[in-house]
Amino acid sequence: MPVLRQDESYLIGTAQAIKALGKKDKAYVLVVSDSHGDYDRFYALLEAYGSKLDALIFCGDGSFDLVGIIEAMANESPDSPLPDKILPPVIAFVRGNGDAESYSYTYKGKNEVIIAPQAQNLTICGKKIFVAHGHKYSVDFGLDYAVEIAEKLGLDYFFYGHTHIPREKKLKNTWFVNPGSCSRPRGGFPPTCALLKLYKDEKEAACHFYEIKENRFGNVDLKPMKI
Repeated sequence: MPVLRQDESYLIGTAQAIKALGKKDKAYVLVVSDSHGDYDRFYALLEAYGSKLDALIFCGDGSFDLVGIIEAMANESPDSPLPDKILPPVIAFVRGNGDAESYSYTYKGKNEVIIAPQAQNLTICGKKIFVAHGHKYSVDFGLDYAVEIAEKLGLDYFFYGHTHIPREKKLKNTWFVNPGSCSRPRGGFPPTCALLKLYKDEKEAACHFYEIKENRFGNVDLKPMKI
């Protein structure tokens, strides 16, 4: 069962799991953003694909949905297979402009608090990754400020949300990835997310965007799409 408590870095997971993620030869990462209260779709997405993941990155606006899923899994019985199926060992998430600074939840009968940071740094397969919602970096008007920050920090990847529009672009030495919104898409796009395969010995990840489609059984399927 994954440890569903916040590390001092504000990542969710054990220090051991976080360190191991940074040194992995390859990792499978789901990037989601802007669920805006659509708990059921977020849950269904993780139910379908969570067991395949090494990490989950959530780019804000809907942190309450994520905390709700974490609380549900944290209170499963110790022998339940569900938490390992739903949630990967490491979760990174940030505060969106519609999110609170912190959230409380019940963990094994005790009240816990999760801090929602404005930004998050982590390492996956040796790659320097930065996560932010985007509103503090003026992403509605372009990526100039984000590029400036990425250069200063020497980032390999900058993940963001806020615009509800999927996008992938390399600027200078950094890949900028917006997974779009899993709930309230804009720009004529359907609900989307991004899946990345990162490799320690390769400079660039394989990044794929997917339409999130509900099937007749109430579950979700991911349909590959171009942006």
